Amino acid sequence: MKKSLKKLTSFFVSCTLLSTIAISSFSPASAVQNTSSAVNDPTVAAHCIYSYPDLSQTSGNFLSFMIDFKTDNQAMSTYWQLCQANLDVSELKSQYPNVSNATFYGGFQISPNKINTLFSFWDILNGTDESNVITTPTRIYPEGAEHLFGGEGNGHNYFMDYEWKPDTWYTLLVHCWKDKATGKTFIGQWIRDIQNGEWILTSYFNTTLSETCIQGGMSQFMESFSRPYWGLKRDMYLKNIYTYDKIKQKWFSLDKMSMYYSYMFPDKNGTHNMEITDEYFYGSAGEKVENQALYDSQNPKFLTGTVSQPDMPDFGSLSLNTMRTDNTKLVWDFSKNNAPILSFDTDIINTDTMAVTSYSCTRPEIHELSLDTLSDGNYLIHTQFTDVFDRNLSYDYAVTVKGKTLTGKPSAILSGDFNEDCTVTIKDVIGILRENVGISSANRYQKWLGDVNRDDEISVKDAVLIQRWLVNEETKYPIGKTVDISPSPAPVILPQIQESPTQPPTQPPVSHTVKFTDNKNWGNIFIYAWNDTTQLSAAEWPGVAMQYDSSNSYGQKIYKADIPSSCTHIIFTTKDGSPQTQDILFDSTANGYFITDDTTTNSFGKTVYIAKSW
Repeated sequence: MKKSLKKLTSFFVSCTLLSTIAISSFSPASAVQNTSSAVNDPTVAAHCIYSYPDLSQTSGNFLSFMIDFKTDNQAMSTYWQLCQANLDVSELKSQYPNVSNATFYGGFQISPNKINTLFSFWDILNGTDESNVITTPTRIYPEGAEHLFGGEGNGHNYFMDYEWKPDTWYTLLVHCWKDKATGKTFIGQWIRDIQNGEWILTSYFNTTLSETCIQGGMSQFMESFSRPYWGLKRDMYLKNIYTYDKIKQKWFSLDKMSMYYSYMFPDKNGTHNMEITDEYFYGSAGEKVENQALYDSQNPKFLTGTVSQPDMPDFGSLSLNTMRTDNTKLVWDFSKNNAPILSFDTDIINTDTMAVTSYSCTRPEIHELSLDTLSDGNYLIHTQFTDVFDRNLSYDYAVTVKGKTLTGKPSAILSGDFNEDCTVTIKDVIGILRENVGISSANRYQKWLGDVNRDDEISVKDAVLIQRWLVNEETKYPIGKTVDISPSPAPVILPQIQESPTQPPTQPPVSHTVKFTDNKNWGNIFIYAWNDTTQLSAAEWPGVAMQYDSSNSYGQKIYKADIPSSCTHIIFTTKDGSPQTQDILFDSTANGYFITDDTTTNSFGKTVYIAKSW
């Protein structure tokens, strides 16, 4: 039974609606049974339900998005799209001024012969002509032929067979990251069955862009896409919605949402129920009503409300199951309910020579490292794993190579662990003393571990310090603690790519040039710039005068000014400080800014104009 509704307010929001994508082919699958008990009426085109989280506290630039979802009615031929957004295409604007939004979405789907997840990317166009393609995100994982779609735009997508169930909560995670091998930004989709905690990587794509991130409304929609199943009831529950802000570098709890239904489409009829409780956002549609006009008048077009949810998302556990050798490879396993691992960085240390070789990989499907190039000897392999939530886990493994045969065991880099048994005991003291009088011969790595005072020699002093530590005397040395072997050389990036020539480092600019089109004929334009972190402004209000630069083809004057590169926000105004624009999050990649006809109210209660970049 649903909880009592909170007080809800109506709102209006403009949006771009994406409907049916023509699906070119499906993999063989068993027939899907609809679980809805509603009587199907194919003459009723079911309404769509839309939702938009409140992003007003964020910068609008994201690396991750998470949302929990379930449905009671797995109605046939339904999309449940849980993250509809865009890729930042700022890096293309200088070469392609008319570059289009790079739209993508991901979520769940039921079709007559498939239960699956879906991840779709539209072609990035120069303008609106669909033949004028700049680039298209391409699938990296899983490997295989590209799956193209057409209809309302063209692009690439991937359907993964996934037997998701009704009345079961799932988490959808979308995350983007910079791939070290290609220098491009990748974006992936993961699904978690909340009931058993299991995560699965559905797919990830190369955006073909270097500095992109996720932008847009981070919206959701539920839509029926096939006439024979229009009249089936379909619903969705949404909760625990979060996004990680690239600019502000923190997670935001998106507990406020606006919802509406497809009232603007005259061909759609039937129910359109929306509710917001303390626990979730809910929408349903698809059932026939006897008096549509009366039903529409009794049910709101828009709802806005807030749910109760934790300030931070549930990341899950982070622990390694096993690490082992397999022929000439090092292989590791994480449990299925472990947080998704995104990358690993490995140092391979020759314990005889202390030579270090480093590897780095940002491909989440790779769970092994080839060791076939190692010569006979003893090695310590130190690996740091990083999950999609930027948490780290380190693991050490000792490997012996003899005649291309590998044997290994878990290890640990502990200061004082002279005999390498992953603990510091009196045995290590005895080993150091035996080494000091020449009874035994240690390798360089053992000597490095035993040299607890770091004076570049192993001696009785080290043995005495360990003895004192064993009887709980305080020392200034990290005996018994994990220590780093450094410095490490530049890592080999996996998969390997041709290295580009090394360029001399460039110094960050000390200032940025900002341009402003005076399309409202304010005249005598000033710019006020400040740093939101330090609260320091470049000049007192109303800022500094901008200088005339040129006029555009409409005869509108364009002004320019230099502001310190440390500034994060700007306002355009006049010498008198009025009229003015809203507080603008400064984008150094924008060509300039202009004034729209829209207004808003700033933190001082003043009506201000909304400016946008061009």
